[in-house]
Amino acid sequence: MRFDERRGCGGLAAQYLRAVSFLIVAWLSTPCTWAGPPKYRVTPLRTPEGYFSGSPRAINDHGQVVGVMQFEEQFNYRAYLWNPDAPNGDSGSMIDLGVAPGRSDSIAIDINSQGQIVAGGGGDAPFLWTPTTPNGNSGNWIGLSAPPGNPAVRFSASSINDHGQIAGTGHLPTPGRRAYLWNPTSPGGSTGTYIDLASQFPEPYSSEALAINDAGEVVGTINLYDGAFLWKPDVTNGVSGQSIRVSPTLPEHCDPYYTLYTNGVAINSSGDFAGNMEVVVACEEEDVISQRRAYVWSPDEPNGLEGDVAVLDAIPSARPSFQLYAMNDARLAVGHVHRFQGSDHMFLSTPDDGMNDVNDLLIQSDAGWELFFAYDINNRNQIVGKGQFDPPPGDPRPFFYGSVLLSPVVEGDLDENGVVDRADLALLVKNYGRSGDVGVGDGDFNGDGLIGLLDLVALQRNLTTETPLATSSVPEPGSAVLAVLAVLFAAILTRKHRVKRVAPAA
Repeated sequence: MRFDERRGCGGLAAQYLRAVSFLIVAWLSTPCTWAGPPKYRVTPLRTPEGYFSGSPRAINDHGQVVGVMQFEEQFNYRAYLWNPDAPNGDSGSMIDLGVAPGRSDSIAIDINSQGQIVAGGGGDAPFLWTPTTPNGNSGNWIGLSAPPGNPAVRFSASSINDHGQIAGTGHLPTPGRRAYLWNPTSPGGSTGTYIDLASQFPEPYSSEALAINDAGEVVGTINLYDGAFLWKPDVTNGVSGQSIRVSPTLPEHCDPYYTLYTNGVAINSSGDFAGNMEVVVACEEEDVISQRRAYVWSPDEPNGLEGDVAVLDAIPSARPSFQLYAMNDARLAVGHVHRFQGSDHMFLSTPDDGMNDVNDLLIQSDAGWELFFAYDINNRNQIVGKGQFDPPPGDPRPFFYGSVLLSPVVEGDLDENGVVDRADLALLVKNYGRSGDVGVGDGDFNGDGLIGLLDLVALQRNLTTETPLATSSVPEPGSAVLAVLAVLFAAILTRKHRVKRVAPAA
């Protein structure tokens, strides 16, 4: 390129930046895969005055949380609803849902996307809370008593889907249990009928229904030790269908071993389901030990009845014994793992990254938290569980133990204020070019050990700004792109031309 006296060096730099910016704009539309599980920030869900010992059970895709809390001076339990101020927000209010007529206790079990809550607590059947408006704070309880002549003497609920169907278990007068489905007369209705799923199984197993997805597919357990079952309705949200039995094994262990129980506890919209099993391992090199393991069954085709089982690997620093509670549509699963020393810890398992201790995924400003149990995860990857905050020296926040909400941190939010903005961009530019001992908090979003152009692309995708960094519909790069590149170019040139001055020889 020939030097242009009229444009000078500034003109050359502008041309260079313009050429590079065209490449960046094209690159911004290229899909990229970022390494590592999400980072999380913790929100304590404090119980109202006069209550204690809050424990969550479920979270829906709106970010509403349900659970149970106890009066400080009584033994009565009350179902609670924590409602965010904005969908999937970190701030909200906790509401005592009271009890159903004729009951002294209420324990919330699950919540669907409209805010319907199924609960138990005394009596011979579960009850349903329906909000006056979807995802509202006020509503009404109604009991779901079984009709006369039903062989079960007591019913318990486990899960509710967006259609309003409830999966649960009928407890027989003689030893034995039967999986059931409560089907509403109309979607989201408060009247319906009990369907005996166990009568549709090939053999008269003792069974429990533990989870249901929005299509009406149900998973549970058969005879505890005989395996898990998947029941698929003939039509979406139907009441008749067919079932399979799944009995996972542990290929990495030597023989002999036997399974104490197997269950299915979670199922997503594609028909992937997850569960737990307890096995006794007896090898020549080790004593007889009992281990709790988790697995995921995936259909060959979405919502099919044929598929494969994958047993989840344990966290290297923990015992190979853990309990899974929930799984979302992206097959992210949560539960708790038994460690060699100390308390149980919350885990997050992802298809790409395996099992992680969630305590290792917290942002730096949440030092002082210890997370023990995870009970549910929604499709926004928010997690609810139990944890404890012991404030580090100098931290003014009070001690806390109880229900917690974990929200994933937005990629690019370097100052951890919940928004990716120009302040985060400035921090990334400051660290641009660093390598080696760098992490997400420094700007290495893709985990390649270098803070570079790919990390800039990651940040800009979540950038909140009046002038977007790039507009794919405009072939000419926007001024914001050029501004960002100018800053980066200046940072690079500064580093390249930073030389060590040597004193002249005497």
